[in-house]
Amino acid sequence: VISALSAIAGIGAALLFLQPVFLALVLLAYIPAWYATTRASKLVYQFSVEQTERDRRRAYLFRLLSGKEQAKEIRAFGLAGFLRERHDQLYEEKISDLRTMVRRRLRLGLLGGLATSGLTAATIAVLVWFVTTDRISLASAGAAVGAIILLGQRLRALSSSTGSLYESSLFLENFTTFVEWMPALIAARPTAEPPQGFSSLSVDDVGFTYPSRREPSLRGVSMQVRAGEVVALVGENGSGKTTLAKLLAGLYTPDRGTICWDGVDTTSYDPDRLRSSVAVIFQDFVQYYLTARENIAMGRHQHFHDMDRITQAARQAGAHEYLESLDKGYETRLGPEFFGGSDLSVGQWQRVALARAFFRDAPFIILDEPTAALDPRAESELFESIRTLCAGRAVLLISHRFSSVRSADRIYVLRDGEVAEHGTHSDLMVAGGLYAELFTLQASAYVEVPT
Repeated sequence: VISALSAIAGIGAALLFLQPVFLALVLLAYIPAWYATTRASKLVYQFSVEQTERDRRRAYLFRLLSGKEQAKEIRAFGLAGFLRERHDQLYEEKISDLRTMVRRRLRLGLLGGLATSGLTAATIAVLVWFVTTDRISLASAGAAVGAIILLGQRLRALSSSTGSLYESSLFLENFTTFVEWMPALIAARPTAEPPQGFSSLSVDDVGFTYPSRREPSLRGVSMQVRAGEVVALVGENGSGKTTLAKLLAGLYTPDRGTICWDGVDTTSYDPDRLRSSVAVIFQDFVQYYLTARENIAMGRHQHFHDMDRITQAARQAGAHEYLESLDKGYETRLGPEFFGGSDLSVGQWQRVALARAFFRDAPFIILDEPTAALDPRAESELFESIRTLCAGRAVLLISHRFSSVRSADRIYVLRDGEVAEHGTHSDLMVAGGLYAELFTLQASAYVEVPT
């Protein structure tokens, strides 16, 4: 662009000296070409934006058709043909829109080119008239023709470059708008370092609403977790359990209320350092297609090569025996993604995730449905050992299995984002509230409960 502008300035000065009207006519001649290029660039941008949602849906359908996790259900329900048809339909719609956009671009380019050519021809005609009427010498006319040709070439190059820049600026505007959505908290990021541990974690009147929802997920939640305690969080689906866990893990910031460690609001701590003091395993934990050693060491990657700690964490989670029995032991790559990888059952993957949490050695441990994929015996063994494994630490246990939480020091029951009741298992059963109702419903599936 700069070189084109420099050349245009030089050639324009020469034409201005020869005859100003020629400069004006040439510049006027290339306005249609510039307009056509700009409009064509906007068409490309609009096409890309309009196709975003369709491309995402098509990519999702492709993942469904090609993913290992979905394969069994798609085959069982005979969905492959149906999903492929939907995928192909979206692709055909995109191709149809692409053809329409290309035709419009070609039409714009053709019309702009014709208009520019016509005006350029008119400029030459004016030049000839100037020569025939002795308004300009033949030598000056020859110089003017050369200057007009060179100026036209530079103007075409400038038109093409500015069109590309304009197209890029449209996409850049989307990006800058997205960046501006980042919370103001990031700009004023706190730097205080949280303590290595705490004696008490308190949640006071915490509320939180997801940006995509109108109704709050949490409403005035208050609770307390002390070091050395196992506190359980129960409730029906959608009651806000996992949302609260994410707030306690430092992944989200409350809309109102406070979360304090020993009376200090956690928003005053550096978020990354706060998260390093929390070990959390969510129910949708990640299966890292790395070696078994790396999978566990991801809990505290600074100690990647501490095999003693890695094997200890694996033993605590009940994963050591089957990891050690793999072809290369802890150096075996897990998962089917790469050649030579050893896939695990869901229950075995969950034990690896638990080992990762134990390896983190954090003062606060959050276990969100930690035994959902374990068999009853393994589940019982894990819960019996949790107090020993997590001695001196605060543990928040989220579970739908009431047999797992009855031994907790304290149980909080969430309903519609609020704490409906809390207390020990015995207290809540005597109260006869929601906890007692849900416990009785679950227990009745195993034993006959007298009415």
